[in-house]
Amino acid sequence: MKSLTVSVYLLALTALFVGLLSVGFLGSYLLDARIQRMEEAEFQALLPTVATLIEATQWQAPWDSDPAWLKLERQLNLDLLPVPNPTDKLAANAAPSQIQRSSSVRGTERLIAVVQLQGTVPSERLALQVTREVRQHGAGRVWWISWGLLCLVASSVLAVAMATGRAQQLQLHGLLEPWLRALRGTPQLSKLLPQIETKSELVPALGMVTESVNQLVSELHSENRRSELVLGNLQEGVLAVDDCSHVLLANQALHQLLGLAPEPFGDRLLLELIRLPQVNEVAARVLKERTTCEALVDLPRPSRTLRIIGRPLALGILPVETVSVDVRSTKHERFGAILTIHDETMLHRMEAIRRDFVANASHELKTPLAAIRAYAETLQLGALDDRSVAEQFIANIIEQSDRMHGLVQGMLQLSRVESGTALKFERFDPLKAAQPCIAAAKVVALSKGIQIEISMPNQPLEIRCDRDSFQTILSNLLSNAVRYTHDGGPIRVDMHHDGHQFLMRVTDTGIGIAPVDLERIFERFYRAEKDRSTQSGGTGLGLSIVKHLAQALGGIVQATSQPGEGSCFEIRLPVEGR
Repeated sequence: MKSLTVSVYLLALTALFVGLLSVGFLGSYLLDARIQRMEEAEFQALLPTVATLIEATQWQAPWDSDPAWLKLERQLNLDLLPVPNPTDKLAANAAPSQIQRSSSVRGTERLIAVVQLQGTVPSERLALQVTREVRQHGAGRVWWISWGLLCLVASSVLAVAMATGRAQQLQLHGLLEPWLRALRGTPQLSKLLPQIETKSELVPALGMVTESVNQLVSELHSENRRSELVLGNLQEGVLAVDDCSHVLLANQALHQLLGLAPEPFGDRLLLELIRLPQVNEVAARVLKERTTCEALVDLPRPSRTLRIIGRPLALGILPVETVSVDVRSTKHERFGAILTIHDETMLHRMEAIRRDFVANASHELKTPLAAIRAYAETLQLGALDDRSVAEQFIANIIEQSDRMHGLVQGMLQLSRVESGTALKFERFDPLKAAQPCIAAAKVVALSKGIQIEISMPNQPLEIRCDRDSFQTILSNLLSNAVRYTHDGGPIRVDMHHDGHQFLMRVTDTGIGIAPVDLERIFERFYRAEKDRSTQSGGTGLGLSIVKHLAQALGGIVQATSQPGEGSCFEIRLPVEGR
């Protein structure tokens, strides 16, 4: 680029020099021609006067030797030469002939004209050759000197102007150099364009520009930062594409929901970044129809249910050069697509739990109600007369009523926990609080020959917790352990704390839980197939109550199990509570 600029400058200077030289030659030529015309006009005007004087005077022969002739030549600065017996061609010219110009060797020029004389010698024809020597004038030299001086002055003025302009340009470049260095580097947001320190009159204007640009850039970076923070903390995936299906933005939640590699999307095609057909179909429909579209996607690994909602995204007006010639008179607004992806896995799971709860609660209540109705109808049909049968039926009715009561109590307790009913936190010794629960479980365990082993620290403990909730958790875990442990099998209860958490673990040697059921055992009314049926006598709410109470107390519950070998339930509660 620099060499091209130098070449242009040299070409311009050459053209200017040739132009000035051409103007100089043309001016010199025109000046010489003007002076020659003036000399010839003066000489031409003198010829009639000379002819009149010659014809009016009687000259002694030879004429050119007459003293008066010589005097006339000196007065008129002419050389007069009579020409006797002129030719017919010369005699035919009544007026003075054309002036001829010839050069001499003495640096002068001659103006020559031939004039016909009549009346001097009537018997003869006589012509007069008139010659005047004129010195070569110095007008050309004066012209060239004047033109050279003029060009010199003009060149000096031009050079001064160029030097001044170049100095101003260098000064301006020097003023802007801090900006250029800042823009070429990676400046801080608050110092994108540094203040220019100089005495130039441009400093106030440049200072205003600096402050304005820095403020706008800072606001822009702040807006971008806020947008990045908002998009980065959204739980929903956000994806934006332009009208050519190039990805404009994709937040971190989208990568997590779709399992994308953490790589920059950088103006890549949507099909290159996401291979999920439903996402590409929604984006294509939005770009084509410019309407809101939805789709529901079930991902197998990991098991997720995603809802994809696509909406049109206005991107602005198309540039003029991108619009065809036929339609440049109308506005063409660009539309992309923005897709939001919601994880509805939990929502669908809760809906499934709700359906299961209604179905299971109806089933759990229907069974004892049907038994009670059957026993009551049997008694009504005449079994009341048989005392032994009546007492047995009445005992069964009471048993089924107790079962219904247990179901209702469990659901009420679970409802209170979920509704956030205030718990009474107090300090107590968990080892002492666990003794009544363990004693009650031993009574049932002895009937099945089950031994309950206790492992507790010798030193007293103290935690801040709700005592009733703590005992409910332990009672439900022990009840499940006794219920599903084979006759004669051991049950182990471990309690200790590490200074920050209180750990309680109940381990049985029962039938165990299959891995497919282990994820759902804390759902209300959920039962594993086969062995975990209603025949075991449980309500299906115990473990759900345990989970919700543990969470309400600020702790967690975990379960591990091997089918046929037993299960282990572990509760971790904070020592200080809430």
